[in-house]
Amino acid sequence: MRRLLKCLLGGIMGMALLSGLGGCAAKHLAISAENIRPDVQMENQTMTAGFARVDITPGPGMPMGGYSMMGKQGMGYRTKLYARAVYIKPKHGRPVCLVQCDLLAGSLAVHHKAAEIVAQKTDVEPAGFVMAGTHTHSAPANFFGSNFYNKFASAKKGLEPDFFEFLCDRIAMAAVQAYENRRPAKIAMGSVDVYGATRNRSLPAYWRNANVTDEPPADQAVNPLLHMIRVDCLADDGAYHPAGAFTNFSIHPTAISTGNKLYNGDVFAYIEREVEWGIKKAYKTPFEPVHAACNMTHGDNTPEIPPEIDEGFIEAKRVGKIVGRAAMDLFTSLDGELKDDVPVGFFAKELDVLESPTKADAAVCSRAVVGCALTAGATSRYTPVLHKMPLFAPGWPRKVFTHGCQAEKRVVGGPFQYLILPREDFPHVLFLQAIRIGDVVIMPIPFETCMEQGARIAASVKESAENAGLKGVNQYYVMSCSNGYWGYVTTPEEYSLQYYEGGHTLYGPGTGAFLAAHLSDMVKSLASGDQAPELPSSWAFDLKTKHYLIKKEAPAEERKIVGQPVYEPEGDNLEACWTMSWEDLPPGMMAFDRPIASVQEMDGDQWRVLTKEGEPIDDSGYDISVQFVKMNSRTGMGIYQATWHDPVQESGKKFRFAIAPGEQGEYIFSDTFN
Repeated sequence: MRRLLKCLLGGIMGMALLSGLGGCAAKHLAISAENIRPDVQMENQTMTAGFARVDITPGPGMPMGGYSMMGKQGMGYRTKLYARAVYIKPKHGRPVCLVQCDLLAGSLAVHHKAAEIVAQKTDVEPAGFVMAGTHTHSAPANFFGSNFYNKFASAKKGLEPDFFEFLCDRIAMAAVQAYENRRPAKIAMGSVDVYGATRNRSLPAYWRNANVTDEPPADQAVNPLLHMIRVDCLADDGAYHPAGAFTNFSIHPTAISTGNKLYNGDVFAYIEREVEWGIKKAYKTPFEPVHAACNMTHGDNTPEIPPEIDEGFIEAKRVGKIVGRAAMDLFTSLDGELKDDVPVGFFAKELDVLESPTKADAAVCSRAVVGCALTAGATSRYTPVLHKMPLFAPGWPRKVFTHGCQAEKRVVGGPFQYLILPREDFPHVLFLQAIRIGDVVIMPIPFETCMEQGARIAASVKESAENAGLKGVNQYYVMSCSNGYWGYVTTPEEYSLQYYEGGHTLYGPGTGAFLAAHLSDMVKSLASGDQAPELPSSWAFDLKTKHYLIKKEAPAEERKIVGQPVYEPEGDNLEACWTMSWEDLPPGMMAFDRPIASVQEMDGDQWRVLTKEGEPIDDSGYDISVQFVKMNSRTGMGIYQATWHDPVQESGKKFRFAIAPGEQGEYIFSDTFN
């Protein structure tokens, strides 16, 4: 009887997790976008490329994605969130534009709307435009193209229409600026294995794979490949200088805990900046370097943090720097490999899996289903109580393995799930791309791809490409969380054990083979030179909405310092820091996507921005955070806190915080401290 009660309680909790109990009738937003194919100059004298970086940090209030019901709403930022774009146009053919975002994932609705804007202002068409998320769990959610993930990726439900519009504009802006910054370019590609930064969080599931026979330990059962596309551009001095890089590495950005309320890029914030700063320091380039770092097959590869050490920003920085420094070493190793003529091509297709669930011998299930293991959480991020419940805990597959298309998956709520979760609310329109740049073929897909399944897709695509006569390609790899979000994809063997990753493979154990079949067919078009993508002429979305960004209100008083700097020594998993507070415009009027806070030092009788290892100590780096604290009910102004983490320890130095004005006004400064 006790066991039965536990199972019933687990089922009730799981259904509560799914239903998002309560709520009013939802408002809807109709979104439309046109598939514009701009005219392109197909023959050019030289390869061209351009980079851009645009701030996409929102104001306070956005629910943060990745931790579902355990996630918080962002009240500020520890590291700015950016969209980083690289535009590449070959001597012969059409251009591509890859946009990496410090977000949980791409969004099909954002991709299509941003692509429409980009196609109107550049020569980049939607089929050659990519929106990839790093998968940080400390960035806003509620911008997806499906009602399901707008409801369950964060603790709040509904697409945030203002943030959606902001993202579309800013991502398009990054792509357009990269196009406008284009110059003659040279490209080099390379890779390196990086160990010591990741571990496999679902070893029992990984060991179940038929080709895994030696049961490697967690820190070896990882995808160590770090792949880089380096780009140098022709400067005004007539020489080529480094402009940036596009990198892929497999790591789950979950070094920051579920209690965090500050937007940040997690480990990728450090991977990105280590290379950007490293290029400036090593090459004295006239360009502002951009490092667009994206994820690969990270589904079961998580940061290597010792169990006795708490997660947090200290560990995110340590792990991120391991990868970032390896990436910078790879960048410099490519000095002599640059070429001014590499092939660039792409092919894309879009299909509705509810209408076309089969491809060759592969098939997905006729509807998406949430498994019990999904609601229990990942092994490194359990859902309280539920993860210990029989049937819900990791490793509780169905005993009858031949039960329907979903096979071993235990269905949350049984047949009642179909009543609560409409079939159409799940993501079901699949956008796939195969993009060739030089000797690599990148396959952006909207899944969190587990390591072994990614390797199998790549092997299948490689075989198909070689049989079709595609020459000169050495690397094939999946780029996860691109152009949308569909949860996970595991191997059938991993799926059969029903860990979190298998429970979150929504369309069943055949999903990986289904993707491989489509991508293998698509890559033949790269070999033939066919760039007539199988895409519709327009797109439409109907999404439930809810507002979370704090609304604009008229300010009542002048901006001013309200709390002078206070030093806080380092604590348990906390860096030492200086903190101050000030009163400013209400959060709805504060543009968090602009520079706000920096630290200045007294240099003789002049104040200047403090630098550390050549980089300014401001909120574009990773040591200054800005947080909305509360409203001043008397004045109608907002109260904010700026914190300088891991401060410079240098005797005799004098410092002060500088808070930048918005569109008007003047800087305000804290008292001097040392």
